[in-house]
Amino acid sequence: MQPMQAFDPNRPSRAHDALNDITFVWRTAWADNWRRCAWVASDGLAYWDGLILDGWNPLSFEDKARTRAGRRFCPMPARDAQTP
Repeated sequence: MQPMQAFDPNRPSRAHDALNDITFVWRTAWADNWRRCAWVASDGLAYWDGLILDGWNPLSFEDKARTRAGRRFCPMPARDAQTP
């Protein structure tokens, strides 16, 4: 995994949340919020939106194709989803 100091929020990628031990697809729509709210510590951990991110990798060609096909990788519910 790449260190969070090198993370580019404008690049589609997979990020790992160490707090919950999950990997999710980073949505570039979150980039502005990342720039406003994220804090990357000297130990390489990034704190953002209640998560502790410890690494990331760019999306592979296959991941990008699945994302475009509408399949969701992110284990978190979409923020625009309406709850019953």
